[in-house]
Amino acid sequence: MKTPITLLILASLALPASAATYSNNFDAYADGTTDLGDGTVMTGTSASIQGGRLQLTIDNVGGGFSSFHIGPLANSSQGWTASWDYEMFDAAGGNPPADGFSMNYGDFTVGAQGNAEEGFASANNISFEVDTWMNFDGEQGVNISGRVAGTDIGNALGAFNNGPILNDGQRVTGTMTASYDAVAGTVSFVTTGLETNADFVDIDLQGAVGDDAWNFGFSARVGGANEDLFIDNLVITTGVPAPSGHQPETLLYRRTDGLNVAGDDFTGALPDNTDQDLPFGELDDPSSSFISALDVDLEPGNGGIDLIGDHHDLTFIFQFYDDDGVFAFTENYDDRVKIVATPITGSSDLTATGAPAEHTDVSWNTRTFANFDFGGGGWFNVDIWLTEDGGGA
Repeated sequence: MKTPITLLILASLALPASAATYSNNFDAYADGTTDLGDGTVMTGTSASIQGGRLQLTIDNVGGGFSSFHIGPLANSSQGWTASWDYEMFDAAGGNPPADGFSMNYGDFTVGAQGNAEEGFASANNISFEVDTWMNFDGEQGVNISGRVAGTDIGNALGAFNNGPILNDGQRVTGTMTASYDAVAGTVSFVTTGLETNADFVDIDLQGAVGDDAWNFGFSARVGGANEDLFIDNLVITTGVPAPSGHQPETLLYRRTDGLNVAGDDFTGALPDNTDQDLPFGELDDPSSSFISALDVDLEPGNGGIDLIGDHHDLTFIFQFYDDDGVFAFTENYDDRVKIVATPITGSSDLTATGAPAEHTDVSWNTRTFANFDFGGGGWFNVDIWLTEDGGGA
């Protein structure tokens, strides 16, 4: 049997045809670029492309405010999902890290600097905020806030986690996901890698609604205390947003029965997370589901995995990040195993960036080992087939 495995993943959403998308990994621009030629607008002396990423603030430089505006995207009033990778760094010594940043959706003017970790001072705005100043201050942390009809709502949504974001001399990296569900009237904000993370899912907007004319944008700032802030692999997609089930630390799972009767190993269909039909929030394929752990240690199975019976394939999909692109695993599953890992663009863009690596075990009840070395770190997609022939598992 295969030993239990739990991995951090982000399952990407298959989106409706009416969706509009802004996607940029910033790799195509030279260092110092401030005009991307795609209609976006940067402001502030610190904002530019550096090393294939968008930099908004610079450590040890009191550069003040900066912003990056995407502008409006069609059908945003129907809902949207945004994800991006980030890095923040504060060199040891000197002042603590400061001040923070926000991702925003509202009727602010394209080109406005914004108020960084306090959003934009427009009439209407939803802001997903990261406040890095100062450690253990009562206002520091992560939250969802904004403005309605010109009034700052503060923490009225009840989505605020107080605590330090990063420490002096520390570098933090991870992924952030923000979304607006127009059908449910809710917003979500989830982060990884911070000292204090956002874990806000399906927060009631108390009647506030979006508008197709509203803009998307980031705002950041530093002063006498400062920090590096990089944004990468930015994807914003409008239309129906990812439902609350599409969260970190879940895997896609599917079981296909009636197989493995004529040497048809590994022919079971991979799970499908398409969610285009009503009711939203439920996968369109009734045979696919989200689970929280790959545990196939003992019959009858755990966490939604069904190990009972013969002649079936169990298939799984997940994504994870690895710093150096070198990882190993072992399995001992009865009867056959196929594992394919592929380097991809990012947590929300599954475009392959290199050749896949594959490990296959077609021997019965034999433990095997594998080492994959992709020559560099990044995000990886993993497809797994577990085949059960006759005779019980």
